[in-house]
Amino acid sequence: RLPRWIGDFSQLETLDISHNDLFALPAALGHLSNLRVLRAEGNKLQSLPNSFGELTRLEEAILLYNSIRKLPEIDKLQSLRVLDLFRNQLTALPASLYKLSALGRLHLQSNRLKTIEPAVGHLTRLRELNLGDNKLTQLPDSIGQLNKLEDLELYGNRLTELPQTVSQLASLRRLSLLRN
Repeated sequence: RLPRWIGDFSQLETLDISHNDLFALPAALGHLSNLRVLRAEGNKLQSLPNSFGELTRLEEAILLYNSIRKLPEIDKLQSLRVLDLFRNQLTALPASLYKLSALGRLHLQSNRLKTIEPAVGHLTRLRELNLGDNKLTQLPDSIGQLNKLEDLELYGNRLTELPQTVSQLASLRRLSLLRN
């Protein structure tokens, strides 16, 4: 268990708590006002405290290999450039995720997502979007607004077609459609 006093480290910029069999993070996490990098991969987290959404200077959140089912509201994370939630148990994304204007890399592969909201088109700085191994049956037309997107991973879903707007992704270098 991560102690509550972890929030007392007001100057902390990087916190790596990976591979510690943690089931939860304390609400005091939100007191780390200078935190830029959070690595909590390979734990047993089922959720994140609401205070996670208060980490306004956070640039990278590496949360892969957990059991996170739901994200708190994160619209205040306007510095977030990297969000890696590979191999969790997400079934939906909060609307606030689509307001993260600095986001450049979003990895959501190996979750349980059935839909991606049209608001995904607001993530105009996105360069990498990995939605592989989910349960997606379609993509919104707004995917074509991601004009900086270079890497689009859609393998292992249930897609039968792509929206015509995918043809507008002029920066696209990699497109994976394996196992649909």
